[in-house]
Amino acid sequence: RPHHLPGRMGGDRVTIKNLKVLDATPETLLISGAIPGNTGALVKIEAI
Repeated sequence: RPHHLPGRMGGDRVTIKNLKVLDATPETLLISGAIPGNTGALVKIEAI
């Protein structure tokens, strides 16, 4: 009897829209909502 094994997860590019920017300074960006990725990971932010 075959078993369903776990598939590959992660490593994909993710786009999150409609996040609110609460405060912006040259060093930091305060965003309301969940940001994908690990703690301390680099995040690319673009205006759409």
